[in-house]
Amino acid sequence: MQQYDLETNILACLLLEPDLMKKLKFEDKHFTKRQRLWQFMKAFYDKYQTFDPVLMYNACKNKYSIMTHLEALLDTPALPAMFDVYQEELIEEYNQSEIDKAYISQVYENATNLLVGSITIDDFEVRLAKLSKGRNEYIEGKNKPMEDSLD
Repeated sequence: MQQYDLETNILACLLLEPDLMKKLKFEDKHFTKRQRLWQFMKAFYDKYQTFDPVLMYNACKNKYSIMTHLEALLDTPALPAMFDVYQEELIEEYNQSEIDKAYISQVYENATNLLVGSITIDDFEVRLAKLSKGRNEYIEGKNKPMEDSLD
């Protein structure tokens, strides 16, 4: 398990202070790297209202795997006092990733149209400029989602 990423720090905070589960702001979709571990911890907390390594070990089928993950989480230098900041950054990172995916998809679509000759180079440059402007405005909070930026 790679240390020092937001998902790992969030899970480590939860393991250290289970009551932080009551302060969750993020959704399941925001976990992109540690989704299985997050789902296990969430289900475990729902049942036991805590994170006890002995109970977690007994609840898991692949005991070696869970212990490896728990040890890595316990070795993570997470600061429970930063839990809210970690959550906000995780959400922001996810949203930025979604914006980038939409932008790349639209650039690819226009490049394909250019390649097959359904638009000209001038059309492509105009569209790319509009996409870039729309992306930047959306990131700055001044615009609606990117798919509307070509209108």
